[in-house]
Amino acid sequence: MTTRTHAPKPTAPAPIPTRRPATIRRPFITEAQTSAYTAALHAGVTRLTITGWEHQADGSLLQTLPTGAALAYHPGADTPLTALTPCGARVRHPHPVATRADLRHAQADAAACPGHRPPTQAEPAPAVRNLADAFPHAPSADTQPLDVTTLRAHHAQEHPHG
Repeated sequence: MTTRTHAPKPTAPAPIPTRRPATIRRPFITEAQTSAYTAALHAGVTRLTITGWEHQADGSLLQTLPTGAALAYHPGADTPLTALTPCGARVRHPHPVATRADLRHAQADAAACPGHRPPTQAEPAPAVRNLADAFPHAPSADTQPLDVTTLRAHHAQEHPHG
């Protein structure tokens, strides 16, 4: 009896481990949010969150306060914090804030706003105008008076389509 020895069958190479593609992750807290939070702490406004500061298109950051007012942070300004307090007509009044007392004064000033009172009556609706009256025109030789009865008679006639 003869035994044959076979060479072992080659196995497939093991797959090369790969890493997940690196994803660009936005930092949880930005430097601008940290700066805004620090400026608010220095001014004495303590009931804010770091992540509550929202980036605005003009480069500032904005956080809404529980009172309905908003606090804006403008990096690089002389007074970086500005309170935007709404008055009775919901118009936001800007007030620079350097201390907590400034924030209270801003809210009191907006509450006593004499310039923006809500309207007591609704504005009257504009009168409906004819479209021709909206364009400046003067009578000229190019225009002709239009008789509606002629148009109706012409429209009542049968017209061949086709």
